[in-house]
Amino acid sequence: MLGTYLDVTWTYMILRFWHTIPVRLIILAPAFMIIGGGYTVVVAVLYSIAADVESDANRYVCDRLICVF
Repeated sequence: MLGTYLDVTWTYMILRFWHTIPVRLIILAPAFMIIGGGYTVVVAVLYSIAADVESDANRYVCDRLICVF
């Protein structure tokens, strides 16, 4: 999840300081996905947390709610 955080932070910093940093450097943002696995890992962690917290009776409803968001 660190890679996802760095990716989003990099993009925001480039867009925030667009006067001094070339906007084309956003192309390098996916390189941070090497650290931590990217969005797929974030979704898998969310499903694992939801499965751990919810009871067996509510697990299906919780999975459907995560799919919506």
